[in-house]
Amino acid sequence: MIRMGNSPIPMVLLVMGLFLSLGCDGSHEPMASPDHTYMVEAEEAAPAGGEARARAAADSVDDINSATTNQGESAAESSSPPVRQLIYTGKVVLASYDVAGGQQQAIDLSEELGGYVSHRSSDHLVLRVPAAEFRTALDSIADLGDVLEMSWEAEDVTEEMRDLEIRLGNAIELRNRLQQLLERADTVEDALKIESELERVTLQIERIRGQLENMEDRIAYSTIHLHFDPKQVDEVPDDDFLLPVAWVDDLGLQSLLEAPKGWR
Repeated sequence: MIRMGNSPIPMVLLVMGLFLSLGCDGSHEPMASPDHTYMVEAEEAAPAGGEARARAAADSVDDINSATTNQGESAAESSSPPVRQLIYTGKVVLASYDVAGGQQQAIDLSEELGGYVSHRSSDHLVLRVPAAEFRTALDSIADLGDVLEMSWEAEDVTEEMRDLEIRLGNAIELRNRLQQLLERADTVEDALKIESELERVTLQIERIRGQLENMEDRIAYSTIHLHFDPKQVDEVPDDDFLLPVAWVDDLGLQSLLEAPKGWR
């Protein structure tokens, strides 16, 4: 039990207060009002005549919510306009007589620019190049064959990145507070409830970090899908060479054309 003034507050109530104040439920569904939820639990836990204790518990939640809101408003006012976070993606279709040779040239080009190949098939490459070299890579790839199609786009993920960073910060703050409460837990029941919530919040932190790392990688390295359309080389037919004028055959030129080179 933890005392607030002269009123004892069960450990589980403080856990709920922290959880609701940070709004980190992981389900993204509307949650009950923090004041209402806390008051119900306080009234059930308080003995007869414990109205003052329930009111004190609810007031403590209001204080936490107010502090969190003020911190968020201050951070928003002091922050400067964010740098645009862009993910570049390109697509190139080339007609080529030598697909294998063209693929190797494209691979060498991407590696020279500091990139790499993430996928390769008989007629398709997925190249990852540093974002700063994206335009250079597209121009150089266009020289490897006849360009049948070329397109690219830039996806602005600034707001999505900002949302993930805020969610991560809130989750870390909640985890820190839960760890502090776990150290002060008086009963096994309180400790088990706190540990269960702590595990859930820790998993959420790892998921958010994974999303951020994936997005940061896509921002740092642009993606180029390179498709090759094979072109066939026209071949001379294997049949006997036909002279354009019939009477020329009488001169014996056909046999001369078919004679071994050593006889000519």
